[in-house]
Amino acid sequence: MTVSTTGSVKSTGIASLACVVCRKQHLKCDAGKPSCSRCKETEQVCYYEPSRRGGRRKKHRSPAEELQQRSRQPVMQTSQGDQQSSYVDCVTVNPISLPITPTSSSQELPSSGISQSTATSNDLVGSVARHTRQSPRGANVQTQRRISDDQTPAQQPQPQNDNVMSYLTHLDPNIITQTFGSNSLGSLNTPVQPCSDGDRLLRLYYENFHNAHPFLVPSSVFTSRNYPPYLRRMVEFAGSHYASSGPDAQLRAEVATDMMSAIETSTYMVQSLLIYSILLFFSRDLDTANRTFGQCTQMAMDLGMHREEFASSRQLDNPIEAESLRRTWWEIYVTDISMAIPPKTMILRCSSTPPKVLLPCEEAFYNGRLDIPPSHHVLEFKRRVLSTGDVAFSSFSYRIEAATILGRVLLLNQLKNSSHDHTQSIENALLSWSNHLPSGKLEIVDSYGNIDEMMFQAHMIIALASMLLHLPRSNLYPLLADVKDPFLPFAQNHPLSSSTSLIQGIKATDASRRISDCISLCPNVPKHTPFVIPALALCGFIQIATSQGHPDECFEHHYNRVTLVLGCLKSARRMWRMAEAEYDRLRCCASELIADAMDRMNALPLSQTIPNSSSSMPATSDQGGDLTLVSPTRGNADSGLPRFDPLFLDPVCYDYSLFSALPDFHSS
Repeated sequence: MTVSTTGSVKSTGIASLACVVCRKQHLKCDAGKPSCSRCKETEQVCYYEPSRRGGRRKKHRSPAEELQQRSRQPVMQTSQGDQQSSYVDCVTVNPISLPITPTSSSQELPSSGISQSTATSNDLVGSVARHTRQSPRGANVQTQRRISDDQTPAQQPQPQNDNVMSYLTHLDPNIITQTFGSNSLGSLNTPVQPCSDGDRLLRLYYENFHNAHPFLVPSSVFTSRNYPPYLRRMVEFAGSHYASSGPDAQLRAEVATDMMSAIETSTYMVQSLLIYSILLFFSRDLDTANRTFGQCTQMAMDLGMHREEFASSRQLDNPIEAESLRRTWWEIYVTDISMAIPPKTMILRCSSTPPKVLLPCEEAFYNGRLDIPPSHHVLEFKRRVLSTGDVAFSSFSYRIEAATILGRVLLLNQLKNSSHDHTQSIENALLSWSNHLPSGKLEIVDSYGNIDEMMFQAHMIIALASMLLHLPRSNLYPLLADVKDPFLPFAQNHPLSSSTSLIQGIKATDASRRISDCISLCPNVPKHTPFVIPALALCGFIQIATSQGHPDECFEHHYNRVTLVLGCLKSARRMWRMAEAEYDRLRCCASELIADAMDRMNALPLSQTIPNSSSSMPATSDQGGDLTLVSPTRGNADSGLPRFDPLFLDPVCYDYSLFSALPDFHSS
């Protein structure tokens, strides 16, 4: 019998009944049966909770009485004599997999005939097994339990797993009595955890790695899809990097086997290889990372992921999946450039293909499961500079353009002989990127403390590109000649005038200052991409070199920025071996180059920066007022107090605003 989908809709058009999925998300539901239209569209299990109105009030029982009542429930209600034999799969119950109700079939089970009841039992157990993951790994779990035919009620064991019983009370009572029964539940001796290890690693992946590389589908969609096991293992392996115990060794071996024996050519394999190459890169296995990424890029091109129509032709009825495919290609593009930062491993694979793939949308549309708007072409994004007003595109789009400029810098640094025009052309591109940012993209943190991770990365990439462009052409580079760091660019052979190298050094220092300012707003390094590690390392080296050429007056500024970078690398080294190596190099460099300055500054009083009273710091009247300490309540009654020593404030090096088109970062 077909159930009408409009039976629960009032004359006003508002449904008087809503499924649990829509109610949890506070969305309108058309109350369609067996599934509403929203659940059909998102391919979720649609179910309706039975109304509890009009029933008798339940008698309050103590926990002991409740347990005793459950233990009296029959094992199986059948009408086939004394047959009480059944096989029940042993599963690990996961509360995150709720709900599991018999909504897949609208038929009621008859009171006689055990075959249909047994089928329902098998369907339920299979459904639970698909939504859960047994832990720990490698455990020898008994998968079937047999209820003895000749077992008497007096011999039947009492329930031993109260967690399962308390969990199952939230389900339909018919399922409990028809499927599991008290005896079968009591015989489940495997440990039942509220959340499996796989679900925890999946959550860590989406809270950290996905936040910085959002190309997989959102977590709510990922758990409802039947993705290949190797992709699920790769996601869990990436998530294990953020666990307190560190990367899982067994998962590492499993994903290595998966990728070495990869014979499938699919978008899922491309996504797995992309994640794996990033993990290998920051595990300091650069050779394997480059080979894996080359395999990923070649497979993506063989599939045609770099073509405009690929995503829409593959996912005509699912805009989220289509958006994920577009994001996967652009993530490959950005990663290709980011992995080419070390000069010795500089290979650009995606630069030979024209940018035809449509640009990604804003994160709020993608992760918020809202209607994804029509995508923009790259040419539309480039033409924004010709529009009369500020045309805002997605933050991902500005990140892509920032990576493109970084790629131009890396190619220029590989040239043995480059002209001033080449350098100035890229300098113009860096300034144009900053000047054409709309007002909403100038900041990376809003007034609520939310971080736009894509704009954060875009600003970091632009500052990194500026450091890589100006450092090898500046007067700071000879000071770092003894530093053996894989991310330092090669020295340029052509000579530059002293004034030109000085300006290049000022711009490199300003770019490093912007890196430290940016990371100081959101110093939780695990939430960011691991590609911030090269930017942080170069920032620290440039600040150390700058402190060598500057007087002691501004030493504290450079010293504090170096210690900030060291702290960020120290917090990241638990997850990434690359961060540990950069931390050691920067710490050794700082101990060699700024140890003497630290000794000199430590010998001075706290209120002084230099031994004598002369300072290049402008007078306080030029800075906007007197620094005399005045009580807000007593007026000038405290005028007898000593004046605030302006030397207690560390003087800055110079006015950076003359060399930067971007304003300083603020939190609102």
